[in-house]
Amino acid sequence: MKNQVFSPELTSILHGACGQARQLGHSYVGTEHLVLSMLHESGLPASRVLGWLGWREGSFRSLLLADRGAGSGRRVAVLL
Repeated sequence: MKNQVFSPELTSILHGACGQARQLGHSYVGTEHLVLSMLHESGLPASRVLGWLGWREGSFRSLLLADRGAGSGRRVAVLL
């Protein structure tokens, strides 16, 4: 996977997901962090679709924290 080239948009979403996981104190990157990253990157087509469906970054983050809570703050391993 080291030779894999991602689009700038996907690279931005993946790095953003790592940042979202770190902010929440989670030691993993899951689909919830990808969704948060897409909601944060407002110019992306996926973000516009999610917004059109009524999804908002703050609301989703609140739901995520209520469901999963804040993590232990351990570092997220990044393999990009």
